[in-house]
Order: sequence, then structure tokens, then C-alpha cells
Amino acid sequence: MSCYRKVLCSARPGEHFFELAHYKLGSLHLELGQEKSAVAHLLRARLTDREEAEYALALGKALRLDNQLQRSAVHLVDATESVRHRAIALGELAVTSTESGDRQTGRQLASLALRLAPSDPIIREILVSCSDA
Repeated sequence: MSCYRKVLCSARPGEHFFELAHYKLGSLHLELGQEKSAVAHLLRARLTDREEAEYALALGKALRLDNQLQRSAVHLVDATESVRHRAIALGELAVTSTESGDRQTGRQLASLALRLAPSDPIIREILVSCSDA
């Protein structure tokens, strides 16, 4: 983590390394279960580059894990615009819908994600969790 913090000290807002360091720090905080710290860094990355779907996906997941479901959905919907991230973003939206009480939409989104990525084990797990909820 310290190397990314050093980059933040030398990089300026708007520079690619600035947003990338925030993204990497946010991702590390997310892996450590530190959702609030993750959200802070991922939001900085997202605000710096609103077009980067990977930032939208990571922020959406962090917000979901921090139980900010409505805010999460906004960023996850943005991430679905990327072909590369569409299946996992739909899967995250499925979990978000299920956790907010809309199980039917959660199952539909999970099924759609599975059609896009039928061999993805994470998507399969999401479908099972949305179906069991």
C-alpha cells in the first residue's frame, strides 16, 4: 500500500497515476474488508475518470458492501455499458437488488449475467445466492 501512497504524494489530480493509485488503494482496502476507506479512494478514481467502467464496477461493489445499495446501483449500471464488465456488473446488480428486497429482479439480472458468461464461476455463485434468497 505504501507505494501507492507515495504515488499519490507525487501525482497531481487529473494525472493517470493519481486515479490509478486511488483505484489500487481502494481495491486493496476492499480486499481487506475496509469498505469505507475503499469507497473514499474508489470515488476519487471515479470522479477523475467517469468513463472507466472498471472504476464504476469497483465503486459499485464497495458501496454495496458498505450497504449503500442505491448509490451502488448507479455505478453498477454505468459499468454495464462496458462489454468487458457487463456480466459481472449485472451480477453485482443482481446481488444489490436481492439485498434491497427485490428478489425477482435479482434473479432476472443474475440469469442475464449467466447467459453472458455461462462458464464464470462467480456469476454461477451469484445466481445460486439470488435464487436461494
